[in-house]
Amino acid sequence: MATTNTTEKTQREHYDYKNIVTYITESKTALINAAQPDIAPKLAEIGYTSTEITAKLQELETLETLNVVQKKEYGEQYNATTSYTATENALHKTYINNLTIARVVFKNDVGAQVALALNGERKKSKSGYQAEALQFYKGILLNTTYKTALAVRGITEAIVTSQKTGFEGLSDLSADQKKETGEAQAATKKRDYAYDIFDEWMSDFKKMAIVALSDSPQLREKLGWKE
Repeated sequence: MATTNTTEKTQREHYDYKNIVTYITESKTALINAAQPDIAPKLAEIGYTSTEITAKLQELETLETLNVVQKKEYGEQYNATTSYTATENALHKTYINNLTIARVVFKNDVGAQVALALNGERKKSKSGYQAEALQFYKGILLNTTYKTALAVRGITEAIVTSQKTGFEGLSDLSADQKKETGEAQAATKKRDYAYDIFDEWMSDFKKMAIVALSDSPQLREKLGWKE
């Protein structure tokens, strides 16, 4: 049985990705003000050169960009999911109504029941559900008797064709949703990795800087720290 690394868990609990914009802003303020002439020499005494701090500012800019990209990718994932869900819901309502009518119309026709997948609960998986719906609508279009019998009950060929086209289109919407989900997850992983690396350095820097500026609370405040 796998065990949880306590140190890793503690670090993860410490990171708050929801407030990363605030974190970036506060970190940027600290690093920019660290270059001020009354602060820089004190930091240099504990080994934090202007070159290192400038490099960390560049890392922070990269992190900020990665965060923007991550938000963009999740926005696109949300839009793709919304589009798929809205389309599926609209198709589902008509499909279930059509299915209910067909079950009544063909209640004594076992062949139609099998050909149109009329019996049983609808499958839970997206692919299974879509396959059943397409079997239903394609089966109707391929059989003149079925088309005629259902048209009398208001399920016209135009409705059947429209529904068939709609369910076929779900494949593209589902593929787009999966693509956007993958890209959002990849962007999050990349952003979080950069954040973890930077935060480890920033955490140490803050502790060391507070010590270096222990006799100058006003200078600590310039870096955004009141400790």
